[in-house]
Amino acid sequence: MKGITAILIALVSATTLLAQSSESVPASGAPKAFLIGQYQTAYDDLSASSASLVSVCDEDVRTAYGHFRNLAVELQKMAFAEGLDLYGVKCWIHFFWNPDGRIRHIAFYLKPASKNISQEVLTEFFTRFAKIYRIPVQSTSTFQLYTSLSFPVLKPEKQATHRPTSTQY
Repeated sequence: MKGITAILIALVSATTLLAQSSESVPASGAPKAFLIGQYQTAYDDLSASSASLVSVCDEDVRTAYGHFRNLAVELQKMAFAEGLDLYGVKCWIHFFWNPDGRIRHIAFYLKPASKNISQEVLTEFFTRFAKIYRIPVQSTSTFQLYTSLSFPVLKPEKQATHRPTSTQY
């Protein structure tokens, strides 16, 4: 009887863990935010199956850049509001969007010249950002942008008068 109870508890625990892990990783096989190279097969599939941001902006580079610039500013504002110091962070970043403009995934990799910041903290921050930010672009298919990003992105006179202090890394 004790053996059967132990087996049932183990099965329930395993089922619960599997359900929780499937909720945190979408059907693409990658979480909302991840390091480039961590989920290579999913990353390659996402890259191959998405149009570019420029193409969904009717080949208008200025419009696409404006959308990216606004996204970068919103990233910086959210980091500042959370007390996360991104000043000096430099990375390669790949955004993947759903057709309705919601962020599907953010893949990134810190550049060698970047300020030292915890990749886990940055992953968690990008995950939170991806859940709330929506680019004002509509498309019939998924789309993407691979670019370089360095902070700060706002001019000093447009920022708050002090830098945020962070103990998160």
